[in-house]
Amino acid sequence: MALSASDLPMMYQLLSNSLSGDETVRKPAEAALSQSESRPGFCSCLMEVITAQDLAAQVDVRLMATVYFKNSINRYWRNRRDSLGISSDEKIYLRQKLLSYSREENDKIALMLAVLISKIARFDYPKECCRTCTA
Repeated sequence: MALSASDLPMMYQLLSNSLSGDETVRKPAEAALSQSESRPGFCSCLMEVITAQDLAAQVDVRLMATVYFKNSINRYWRNRRDSLGISSDEKIYLRQKLLSYSREENDKIALMLAVLISKIARFDYPKECCRTCTA
């Protein structure tokens, strides 16, 4: 089942709990995030948490979302035999959202977003780049 905008509060809570010093709170949150990362819409939910204007002061949660996003890109951006990966529609959405959100004020989050953009560019070039340019 795909994750959607209705899952954003849950995603925020899991990210927040994954930062807890209390192992009984942190471990279940990490397990739930790990199980969710292969679901369609996971990266889109993370992107919404990262870019949410009302969460601007929640740097730690937003930074954790960028870390999970980066790790998911490493694992799921390219389709493999053992996983479906991220859908083409979600990839288009993520590329557009990342590029439109290039004015992040927090230096750590901005750096992670730049790393994400470079990873995606490296995975997509030249195949996806040329497909996008000629479309």
